[in-house]
Amino acid sequence: MLKKILLPFVCLSAFFSQAAIDNPALNPVEIKEPRQHAALNLIQDGKASLLIVADMRPEGKLLGSQRSVSKSVQALQEAFQRCAGIQVPVCLPEEVSSQSYDFLIALGDTPQAAALGLDPRKLPKEGFAVCSYDRGIVITGNDGSLFPDCYEKGDWYRFRINGTLYGTYDFIERFLGVRYYFPGIGTIFPPIRNLTLEPLYYLDAPYFENRMTHAVAVGTAKKTHWPEFGAYEAADWEGRYRMALSTRYWAGHGPNPQSLADAYPDKLDTIFYRDQAGYLYYNTKQHIGNYFDVSNLKFVDILMDSIKRYYESEGKDNTGWKGIPGPNRDWIYFGQCDTLVRNMDTPSIRENNLISQEKRGERNNELSDVYARFHIHLAEEIARQYPGKRLSLMPYHNYVLPPQRPEYRKFPDNIDLRVCVSDFPRYNCNPEKVAYWKNFLKEWSDVLGGRPVASLWLYNEPLNLFGRAIVGRYIADIPKQMGAYLGRLELYFDLWGGHDWEYFYTHYLVWRSMWNPNFNQDAALNEMWQLLFGAAAKPVAEFYQLLCERWENVMCKDGDRKIAYNSTVLDRMEALLQQAASAVPTDSLEARRLSVFNKPWAQAIKEARGILAFSKPNYKVVKVIPDQEPVIDGRIQEPVWQTAREMRFEDVKGAGEAPKQPVMARLLWDAQALYGCFQFSGKSARNPEQSIWNNDSLEVFLSPALSQSEYFQYVISSTN
Repeated sequence: MLKKILLPFVCLSAFFSQAAIDNPALNPVEIKEPRQHAALNLIQDGKASLLIVADMRPEGKLLGSQRSVSKSVQALQEAFQRCAGIQVPVCLPEEVSSQSYDFLIALGDTPQAAALGLDPRKLPKEGFAVCSYDRGIVITGNDGSLFPDCYEKGDWYRFRINGTLYGTYDFIERFLGVRYYFPGIGTIFPPIRNLTLEPLYYLDAPYFENRMTHAVAVGTAKKTHWPEFGAYEAADWEGRYRMALSTRYWAGHGPNPQSLADAYPDKLDTIFYRDQAGYLYYNTKQHIGNYFDVSNLKFVDILMDSIKRYYESEGKDNTGWKGIPGPNRDWIYFGQCDTLVRNMDTPSIRENNLISQEKRGERNNELSDVYARFHIHLAEEIARQYPGKRLSLMPYHNYVLPPQRPEYRKFPDNIDLRVCVSDFPRYNCNPEKVAYWKNFLKEWSDVLGGRPVASLWLYNEPLNLFGRAIVGRYIADIPKQMGAYLGRLELYFDLWGGHDWEYFYTHYLVWRSMWNPNFNQDAALNEMWQLLFGAAAKPVAEFYQLLCERWENVMCKDGDRKIAYNSTVLDRMEALLQQAASAVPTDSLEARRLSVFNKPWAQAIKEARGILAFSKPNYKVVKVIPDQEPVIDGRIQEPVWQTAREMRFEDVKGAGEAPKQPVMARLLWDAQALYGCFQFSGKSARNPEQSIWNNDSLEVFLSPALSQSEYFQYVISSTN
């Protein structure tokens, strides 16, 4: 929860060892007794004689993301160049004796580390040590390159163990004062004329093994997001954020339904669910719309054959796994296609009484027993055919809660779970929500034989821009709230869209908190506002404080946007933004940074005011005169349509704006039917290769009668 930190701010100097180690704005570290030696005058009057010692040869054949020492060298050289204008050369360990230097910085597995008794292989995975001695600094970390069997062909680029890199970034931030908030003008390289370090020795390692977001992450290619950023290597920011998968664990939507269908074209009725009306949930054009028949245990045989083909071909035969992570050395995973199916009904479900009548239609557990039966059978087959490999599963949709049938309440011990918790981190400042999910995590732990849930799939706020700006901060509370029922493998944060750089302050908190949930978020923000915005820091801090207070005290409790962001609150927000803008010269660096912070707020406040002002319109629907009923033929030339009133469409988020693609709608009625016509303007952008649901189409929801107890969903293509 937000703790109010009073201004004025205190900017801690980067040039005093103890103050830097204890800086509350950085991740807390384990401080050890240092070796005694004279202070290290690394930079004096802008001059230095430094040498980087590193052996990058073992990383030569690794993916770029896995080259921990190489990336460390680059980061350290950039920091000294940008802060002090110093070019620091690099040499191999065996070349040190021939070099001229006053102090060295040894990176990775070096003789200097060994001489200090530091073996990076014995550090925790991804952990690091930073230790000084009379000739300089040693930064050594637990890197995948130290272990011959760590990486293998086909590993995902996000699988990386880069302890030295994280230690290097920590040193750069802690002692050079660099801050990586966002690219370009959002990265702080403070000018350094003198840098003296007293003896130091500290350790650190991450709390969670995996720290990653949705598929987009921050990207991998060089790009220019906004002019304020310039061109930047997006992949570098994963290192600065400490984002990584240090295990091969994955849980998601897989296998790929289309490629599985292509490989087994005569097995479609075994693979996919067919409902009682005869509709087969198989969509050739997109992922959503497919649904596996998990009531049919013969589907397990197809999955096992697909897995066998994948392993035996070393991934070349990726039947079922095209475009997604496949089975790997440690885990096999299974997850439904991202489609919600209710009232599933098959002969197997009826014969085995897998869905009781009282469970029909339940949002969170209608299919819990159906999936449990299937998952247990799949896990047993994997244990039989691939002993030692684990099965990763993803309780989701209407089986996110544990099974209830006694025979399904004990899972095999080769199963790991990633539970999809729709309320976190958006609403885990609501004690009732926390108690609800903690209870079910306890139940899942019981089903797992007392083992904790391995991972949670967390969801960003998708539409409310005020919440989207802040909810990531509440991730830090989740491990404490869930206690022993949540393991330390992973929290997976679904950004629900791309990486929004305008919310850089929340991304900064998210990944620091996944590294260490005890990270002092408010101290970090306190420092951030001052470093980025100078004289505008106070109103920016108050604006952020207001966002959090309204979310925690109102939105999180009853979810009413009109109360949480009422006119008084919106007026105060606008006033604070204006104060911030007035506090700094318009052409200053602070003003340019402020423009990044401000990007979402004009639209967000406009939408909020639109929601407050909105009143639902009442349209009179004209009754059709007998013998003048419209013909349903995709044409609207009949005179009867001119008697119907045109309905206006608005921006769904509340801004009151007309849609980018204008659509005219009219309704008519008679005793037999409700008639609708929808007329599109401009050139159609329909793609015949895409599903109608993912195209230039209009979705319409109709809810008859005043009770609005039912609704009917239609989709109309722009080309009839």
